Amino acid sequence: MKDLKHLIYFENLLDSANNELVQQAKDEGMHPIAYTCYHMPEVVLNVDNCFSVRLRAPKTGSFDIASYYMSNYTCEYCRALVERAIEGGYNFLDAIAGVDACAEMNRCMENIELVAAPDMPNKKMFVTHCDIPYKVKDYTLKHYVKQIRNRFLNVLAETYGVDTSDKALRNAIGNNDIRKLALNQENMQGMDTHFSIKVDSKGITDQKSSGRCWLFTGLNVMRAKALARYGFRSFEFSEIYPFFWDQLEKSNLFLQGIIDTAEKPLDDKTVEWLLKHPLSDGGTFTGVADIVSKYGLVPKCAMPETNSSENTARMANLISLKLKEYALRLRDLAAKGAKPAALEKEKTAMLGTVYRMLVLNLGVPPTEFDYVRTDAQGNPVETEHHTPMSFLEKYGDKQLLTNYVMLMNDPSREYYKCYEIDYDRHRYDGKNWTYVNLPVEDIKQMAIASLKDSTMMYFSCDVGKFLNSERGLLDVKNYDYESLMGTTFGMDKKQRIQTFSSGSSHAMTLMAVDLDKDGKPVKWMVENSWGADSGYKGHLIMTDNWFDEYMFRLVVETKYVPAQIMELFKQKPVRLPAWDPMFAEEKD
Repeated sequence: MKDLKHLIYFENLLDSANNELVQQAKDEGMHPIAYTCYHMPEVVLNVDNCFSVRLRAPKTGSFDIASYYMSNYTCEYCRALVERAIEGGYNFLDAIAGVDACAEMNRCMENIELVAAPDMPNKKMFVTHCDIPYKVKDYTLKHYVKQIRNRFLNVLAETYGVDTSDKALRNAIGNNDIRKLALNQENMQGMDTHFSIKVDSKGITDQKSSGRCWLFTGLNVMRAKALARYGFRSFEFSEIYPFFWDQLEKSNLFLQGIIDTAEKPLDDKTVEWLLKHPLSDGGTFTGVADIVSKYGLVPKCAMPETNSSENTARMANLISLKLKEYALRLRDLAAKGAKPAALEKEKTAMLGTVYRMLVLNLGVPPTEFDYVRTDAQGNPVETEHHTPMSFLEKYGDKQLLTNYVMLMNDPSREYYKCYEIDYDRHRYDGKNWTYVNLPVEDIKQMAIASLKDSTMMYFSCDVGKFLNSERGLLDVKNYDYESLMGTTFGMDKKQRIQTFSSGSSHAMTLMAVDLDKDGKPVKWMVENSWGADSGYKGHLIMTDNWFDEYMFRLVVETKYVPAQIMELFKQKPVRLPAWDPMFAEEKD
């Protein structure tokens, strides 16, 4: 309740077009510029010492005067504006910038200009409206710019001496969020949330301020199966448990990599890459398979989250700093002729320190525990005693290393070829995961087959591109950066990969697809791990076009993969270096 007064304050501001904030700005010598439609870009209304005011007519009771000038069949919003203007409700304005949006709004602006404006106390006050094209073409953009410049900006400069130079416009843009300025309002209509094929999910997980999306996603794939198999009301694996072992195994992978490259100079590219990437909380499905298959799983109640697991940066920085120190010590010992056994002994002692740091931050991983199994109503059914491996066997998937394959869409390389990436593993004693590079249409068919069989998948993409996080929509039409910046951004997916402009940044659980009457995908939906309040009820919806452009990795069960694709995994994989653009850990 302590914030109620603030809510009331802001609610009261809406009671008047000429509210307290507007009056304060006017007292400071600023010019209020009213607008009615998003086609008049707000950024140009806030140039120099001007500020934008959305033209409103709150608490309008009668349209009698407006109906005299406009038919009572016309839009009530338009008539309300005319009514309020004639009543003197907009006498505080210095200008009104309308657009050629519709015939009714045109008549509204015309009546305000001819009937109301002459009686306003500010004799400099002007009403203008611009002819706005509705097709995005080079010639329409030029027309749009010309209209804004000639019919509004030039008039504003001449009337009030406002600086409307390119520099002033740059300053206006610089003080606003580019995404908000570039938001494509034509793409803001109601979002279609129907899906013809959808796997049910129960409960949205939250990785908090950590880069563990890959881990949450991999566990969520198994969680969905457990929920369906046992009819649980809710269920969640402990994410911190495999994360603990992941960090220890990655530390060992790094230190052993330092030993293996000890004879190489510090500026060797592999050594340099290792020292730049000693430890990360990011990863891929590779890590889920590597860690879970070795250490098993536990329920959330057996090892709950800590502050350090939900906010991994500080812990990761400290352990990374220690690992780099250890790297130099191992290289020094190797340079002095230390035998492999001596280096191994030293490395083991170093890992003991890392283990202790992990325990202090994450807790001690359980070796055995009791688990209370419940029914669909949440009632206790049985208390089970488990080890992490027995829990994996009953509630997880023991075949992570053998029953799943990784598919990639990388148009910068040859399709229908098998690849691996150096150090693309989370355990030194594991193996680099191989993937087959395929056209996106081939990947879609396997994804659809899996979803039709009610099976979710590990999915990764470049989530930050064209994401409207408030709506939970991934759509290449969300933002019109080209119109805002007056230029084009012409790289295709291949070129974006080659220039490190785009790559896999985030993993989520693919759970739904909407097919048209011809069986072609229209849109997709993923279960995210950013909490239930993010996006669309904890999910993200993506158009099929966005899927084409920014999807990179899909992990599917082998039973959904055609035989000819499975044969490709028998190829000797092309080995790529660790710094390849495709070795991008998912961690957003």
